[in-house]
Amino acid sequence: MAGYPHTCVLRVWTALFLVLCLSGPAYAVDSVHVAIGDGEEHLPGNTPGRMAQIALRWDWDKRWQATETWWADGFWEGELSHFEDGTQNLQAAGLAAVLRLGSAGKRPVHPYMEAGFGLQLITSTHFGPTELSTDFQFGSHLGFGLRLGTEARHELGYRLWHLSNAGLKNPNPGLNFHVLYFGIRF
Repeated sequence: MAGYPHTCVLRVWTALFLVLCLSGPAYAVDSVHVAIGDGEEHLPGNTPGRMAQIALRWDWDKRWQATETWWADGFWEGELSHFEDGTQNLQAAGLAAVLRLGSAGKRPVHPYMEAGFGLQLITSTHFGPTELSTDFQFGSHLGFGLRLGTEARHELGYRLWHLSNAGLKNPNPGLNFHVLYFGIRF
């Protein structure tokens, strides 16, 4: 039964997401985002893969004032991702730490920049002709976006998202995706 351990892990992650979404204040989710993305041309015929993602966020209880109008903070992000290249699918479950530098104030638009790094478990090491060599991968991203509204409850952003095993085993071609996302804070 090829792929069974991976499918089982993905089901466990999905169940954990649901439990955390429905749990009490101690584990309450602070925000959720959905994302779509296109991969860079790492597949034959310059056909990029596509991705879709749902992520839950838990804010850190710490905010640092960088300047009078800018602050820095962070959050944990649990991610479930689906990748496809037209012939093959791949799923990933991950957890990342994200640092963000954003503007403060009661304006309707608040720009921000962010960087994240985390662990990913993938369901297959094959994605089109790309051999990823390990089920355990690292996900990292650089991004920017806008928090919208005077209470900054909505987000619209862009990320350059990279998946690789950080040289733990060869080959290590990695995958890059240009990702757009929309988020809602609770």
